[in-house]
Amino acid sequence: MIVHHHGTGRDFADRIVDTVDELAEQSRQQSVVLSISTHTFLTGQPDRVRHFRRALHHVAETAGVWLTTPGDIADHYRTIEPPPT
Repeated sequence: MIVHHHGTGRDFADRIVDTVDELAEQSRQQSVVLSISTHTFLTGQPDRVRHFRRALHHVAETAGVWLTTPGDIADHYRTIEPPPT
């Protein structure tokens, strides 16, 4: 978003916040996943890091959000959907 669409750090953070809010509403009906791809050369720059930090705080404070790893998601899925025999 920053590189290809010439967005600012504020734009990137606002998109994360808006996406989390929308997905939180959608998650009442179905499970959803949001991955956020970053690179320190982009989000870690002084003019962007404050905005990125704001977005991450919003994610962490949103009710029902599970901050996790792909491996933890796979492990959880295995507990509810055993592998075929």
